[in-house]
Amino acid sequence: MYFINLVPYRDELKEKRKKIFIVKSAAVVLAFGAFYFGVYHDFEHRMQYEKDKLTYLKGVESQLSAKVKSLKNLENEKSRLIARENIIQKLQDERAWSVKLFNGISNAVPKGVFLTQIQENNGSISLTGYAQGNAQVAQFMRNIKKESIFSNPDLVIVSSSELQNNPVKYFVVRTKIQYEVKKKPKDSNTDKHQENTNKGK
Repeated sequence: MYFINLVPYRDELKEKRKKIFIVKSAAVVLAFGAFYFGVYHDFEHRMQYEKDKLTYLKGVESQLSAKVKSLKNLENEKSRLIARENIIQKLQDERAWSVKLFNGISNAVPKGVFLTQIQENNGSISLTGYAQGNAQVAQFMRNIKKESIFSNPDLVIVSSSELQNNPVKYFVVRTKIQYEVKKKPKDSNTDKHQENTNKGK
């Protein structure tokens, strides 16, 4: 009867299984390592992408903030320029109006009348002065009515007085001021004459 020694075979089989287990374990570890590395790399890539995106958005936000600030500065500068332009326009209008006012007064004052005081208050003007007589005062009132810058003239005071031992009339005239001077209407007779002249041609 023969006996077969299986111990070496079993040891060899056991050693093969051990090697296979080690190889498989190593493969699993490598696979897990690769998977972990891939996940970590992807996570790092995503994190870097988000950081770059955040940096870009911050840059865009800074640019927009600078543009908004620039626009606000432009708006403020525009407002200042408009305000300055309005002031200049107002001064020019007041100067033009002052010229019209004094031209109207100069045109209205006849010979024998001189003014001592001109006072403006709430859209009205008071003219104080002396005249040689009532006729000059009356002429002054008529002239004021002819000036388009004045309206509703009123002779407030007229009284006898003396100036350098000469008898004169002291007067105060109050009249309203037309800030927008209306143009005088054209003479209809002049228009008809012009029309007839054109037809004759």
